[in-house]
Amino acid sequence: MSEIGPRSLLDELARCMRCGFCQAVCPIYREEGTEFSVARGKLILIEALADGRLAPTPEVEKAIGLCLVCKSCKASCPSGVRTDLIMAMAREMLNQSRGRGLAKTAILKVAGDRRAAAGLAGLGGLFWRVAFAGPPTAGGLWRLRLPTGHYYPRPSGRSLTSGLRRRERRGVIGTADRRTNSLSFTPTGAQGEVLLWLGCLVNYMLPSLGLAAIDVLLAAKIRVVVGIDEGCCGMPRYVNGEISGTAQTARRNLDWLARVRGQGSQVASGSPLLFVCPSCAEAWKTYPELLQGREKEAAKTAAAAVVDVSTFLCRGAGDWRRLLREPPSSSPLTVTYHDPCHLAQAQGVRQDPRTLIAAIPGARFQEMSEPAGCCGSGGTFALFNAATARKIGQRKAKAIIATGAGLVATGCPACRLQLAQELVVAGHFVSVRHTVEVLAQALGWGDR
Repeated sequence: MSEIGPRSLLDELARCMRCGFCQAVCPIYREEGTEFSVARGKLILIEALADGRLAPTPEVEKAIGLCLVCKSCKASCPSGVRTDLIMAMAREMLNQSRGRGLAKTAILKVAGDRRAAAGLAGLGGLFWRVAFAGPPTAGGLWRLRLPTGHYYPRPSGRSLTSGLRRRERRGVIGTADRRTNSLSFTPTGAQGEVLLWLGCLVNYMLPSLGLAAIDVLLAAKIRVVVGIDEGCCGMPRYVNGEISGTAQTARRNLDWLARVRGQGSQVASGSPLLFVCPSCAEAWKTYPELLQGREKEAAKTAAAAVVDVSTFLCRGAGDWRRLLREPPSSSPLTVTYHDPCHLAQAQGVRQDPRTLIAAIPGARFQEMSEPAGCCGSGGTFALFNAATARKIGQRKAKAIIATGAGLVATGCPACRLQLAQELVVAGHFVSVRHTVEVLAQALGWGDR
């Protein structure tokens, strides 16, 4: 990546044709309808900011902050303009001139520090009845008292990876490797191996999702290796303009990967790097842009190994399909699927999750209208732009409700939380699960 600053921004912006193709795909523009709510308008502002024609006012900061970095505009741009990179660079410039504010600084501090994240999870588990106001549904979502309007699952109190050290999964006992700071589950007759990256949301808020992924992989006779003290991927820091901080995160994660695959390790150098969170996968794919020299080459090798769990399972990973059970009821379960932006738009993975759902006995798939339409989460976007996120989420909730589905599957933990929240707000209490959770349930394991 070129040095962050006005010149590099202008170099990137020079590729923009200002054609307006981004208007047709931008979820923000669909709700707000203003020129500065779409990528083209934001790029005009950023260009003026970079060459000194525009001051970094609060209004400019608000306009540039009103972006999900969903990469829909990048995917549809005929010139290949790196709108995601431009947005990160512009936000870093604004951070340098205006600061980040107390709330954003605190959130990014937690996101970039494993110990801080673990400490916050511990406090959440200890004081959750004080911090959260009663569950709105039997689904287990709780409303955080401040700020209002957001719903979360009950905090687990500790990370999933710390608890895995003492767990047995489907008759397989985890084996810790202190040298590489990893834990492996090796099923009898293993036919493959993966390094499974869980991600912060799974590690601290959705442990059942992580366990479901491990269980399905073990059913497929795949050896699973996870990091015991896994940190953040860096995506929250990157999209909020902390590019230098993201580079530090990338180095830390690549160092861990090098140890796991290093000399004397029992992990094969060519093992896939598997993700249940597409935003984490996108973060790893961004690492080569953040680093130079040998670090860059290591990052390229790691990025080439990145694969989504749905794609891995669709490419002949074991004979897990024979274990799928017929549902106890003869009535078919109607399932619909939401395409996460960072999976469908950024990585082009659309069919694989649907193929997995089609393999489930008794499942009847019902496509929703605009399945690749954004849910409004955008990671930290929904925290700082709640009103706009709610508008986008309500549109998605209506599309889901119209299908009549009793189960909503998605390939992203952040989307899973956002969809569940918006359906609760709409008064429509249906189950929302990650695709691997749906598979685990079909294998007869449910959320256990």
